Amino acid sequence: MFKKLFSALNTDIFSFFKKSTVVDGGRSNEADMMELMRQAEARNINSEKALSCAPVYCCVNIISKAIASIPLILYRRGKDGSRVPAVDHSLYSILKNEPNADQGSMDFIQWVLTSMLLTGKACAYISRIGPKIIELVPISPEYVNEVWEGKDHYFEAKVNDKDLKLLPKDVFCVKAMTLDGKNAVNPIRYYAALIGLNLKSVEYNNDFLENGGRPSGLLTTPSVLKKETAESISAEWQKKYSGGNKGTVAVLHGGFDYKPISMSAADAQLIEIMKFSKSDIAALFGVPAYMLNEGNSSNWGTGISEQRENFVTLTLMPWMIKIQQEIRRTLLNDKEKDLYYAEFNTSAFLRVDTQSRYSAYSTSLGGNNNPGFVSINEVREKENLPLLDDPRANEVFIPNYNAENEVQNNEKQ
Repeated sequence: MFKKLFSALNTDIFSFFKKSTVVDGGRSNEADMMELMRQAEARNINSEKALSCAPVYCCVNIISKAIASIPLILYRRGKDGSRVPAVDHSLYSILKNEPNADQGSMDFIQWVLTSMLLTGKACAYISRIGPKIIELVPISPEYVNEVWEGKDHYFEAKVNDKDLKLLPKDVFCVKAMTLDGKNAVNPIRYYAALIGLNLKSVEYNNDFLENGGRPSGLLTTPSVLKKETAESISAEWQKKYSGGNKGTVAVLHGGFDYKPISMSAADAQLIEIMKFSKSDIAALFGVPAYMLNEGNSSNWGTGISEQRENFVTLTLMPWMIKIQQEIRRTLLNDKEKDLYYAEFNTSAFLRVDTQSRYSAYSTSLGGNNNPGFVSINEVREKENLPLLDDPRANEVFIPNYNAENEVQNNEKQ
């Protein structure tokens, strides 16, 4: 299955094996690379092995830390369409500060993302006292099994070293993807061939270097040398022209000639394959290749602000929406669902430079006598500044209307 999938997704990689059959050390480049592919596909790739693949670790780390660093806030809807943080709700502190006794919010959300990215789902036991949720207890992916039997739907899980049969209402479960609308799909199984190729390429390269690598050049002579003589000449050459003496002028006599060895076709193709697998793994996770230091150019935007916004929109937002929707589905009761909702506050993450931010505030407040759409206190709240007691600081600027009110207030006084 993996071979067919890998062939379909990565047809370009096989062109590397067909470009040349340059013999290197008595073995063809094509044979070396095809053997590398066979070994890569044969590897049993699980989540732990996948994390040992540098591009996979980088992608998981980038996505999980980025989302975990964004505040997750429970809001209450106002009748006028406004919203305020629902600080009086028990779930507010659980989501924003401390989901359970062992984790802060950032650690918990990072675990949720890591579990989803590597196993396809993240499950946590919803601990309650009566109807009130008191904590979310992570369940290791290997100790939870979702069961669908006809109309029956439940989870078999180990929580705090106890084997439990849990109803869906007692499990917070976010799934990365499903093929049947029920069971989560483990993405690593579908990436196995590509991840295995990267791991095997790195292993192949490390073994090559540990075993001395390729000599930088050859000293040749038409004469037949004894073993002792050849070793003595080699040692003397190393002493004179390596280390701190590298780059000095060599004087050859006695018929000796020096021939440098350039990179072989096999080495060049191995480097190309490693680059290919690295950028391809980044694409599978939806992470811009430039974030993995894969080249300096980026097609995700020309400026830092644009790149950051595209990263949030295209990479992070789908994961955040999944978590937000699961919070509504399992952590809020039917009466609360129309009144409360959870949302990642990305404004701080997307915050631009100071000058651009202040310019945007000026426009939103009603600069140049244009209608505003936020109040001074709303701006101060975004900047983590104390709110003003002046009632006018809560008003949205409307040209003429505000001036007329000011005149009326002065007349009354």
